[in-house]
Amino acid sequence: MCGQNPYRRSLLQFTDEHSSRKTRAPFSLNLQKLYLSLCNNLSEQTTLLLYLLLQGNPHVASFIFSRSDIDLLVVPLLHHLHGSSQQPSSAHHVYMLLIVLLIFSQDDCFNKSIHELHLQKVEWYSERSLTNISVGSLMVIVLVRTIQANISHIQDKYLHTNCLAALANMSSHFNSLHLDAAQKIVTLFKQLAKKYHRMTQKTTPTTTPTSATPLSPDSEAVFRESADYSTEVGVVEEILVMILEIVNSCLAHRLATNPHLVYCLLYQREVFSPLHTSPPLMDLVRNILSVVEFFSKKLEESGPSPYSSPFVLETIIRCSATWPHHRLRVFPELKFRYVEEAQPEEFFVPYVWTLVHKNSPLYWQQFHVSSSPSSSSSTTPH
Repeated sequence: MCGQNPYRRSLLQFTDEHSSRKTRAPFSLNLQKLYLSLCNNLSEQTTLLLYLLLQGNPHVASFIFSRSDIDLLVVPLLHHLHGSSQQPSSAHHVYMLLIVLLIFSQDDCFNKSIHELHLQKVEWYSERSLTNISVGSLMVIVLVRTIQANISHIQDKYLHTNCLAALANMSSHFNSLHLDAAQKIVTLFKQLAKKYHRMTQKTTPTTTPTSATPLSPDSEAVFRESADYSTEVGVVEEILVMILEIVNSCLAHRLATNPHLVYCLLYQREVFSPLHTSPPLMDLVRNILSVVEFFSKKLEESGPSPYSSPFVLETIIRCSATWPHHRLRVFPELKFRYVEEAQPEEFFVPYVWTLVHKNSPLYWQQFHVSSSPSSSSSTTPH
């Protein structure tokens, strides 16, 4: 993007003024101060700057990824995402926030460390009180909430694809997921599974138009509606598969350290049973049912029902040590990477000018202002 722009080139090449390495950088900065400034002054504009530096400046990216206090940056990112995800006017800011989080999730050390950093309380989270929660669990909650808001209101495939990609990258590192995070994942699956069942049961036209069969306007509308409906079914199915892959990845790598997720799977076991014969989902569902059956049997052996929540959780923790891992079918590790489009300026140039217009004290003649940035990236599995 604008490869010959000297200002952009300088931003991608500057180094830390405290670095002992000799480079021919255009200038140097105190990266410690830059990092803290980004943490304390996160906005739509600084999110764009952060994206540019993470994506293009290896010196800054390496410095940020090496931070032991990465929560100082991630929590404000999540705060902004939480506040913007239900506002269509903030869609482009949401894109950038998700891209930054996706870039972070590509790093295994990041995925591990965010579950080791804990917050006493999340003041800005509005749905309920979140206390003693890891940054990793908070990230899961906010990403799943963003998916739910997108499906309900905005319905932008780009948004949920990037949310799911970040969750997938994190999934094999989930550690001691907070109960609310586990519930969010399973509840999202439950909502979409019910929708998927209704959609697949609905009768749709089976005849396809041909050039030899002229169609009336009404018939054409029916076929267009059928095609749109099939596309929607495909999108829901794609999300369900991704959620199942995320859960499977966690169970395969971190079952013993995520009793709350196992608890939620047990509690919502009836959601999974109807899907075990659905071709796109059945292998993934069977893994989950295998886990459910194992722990259900352990509960039955522990005594008669009903079981209290603490008793179920204690049983899961105790019996996780004897869980036979060979019961799970092993799937390829989930790895997604952010890939910038070949012509990202189609998104960034109008978006930057939108911010200039929005924040500049200059007077603008409205009829001369026209910008409509669209998403400029893709998520690629590796």
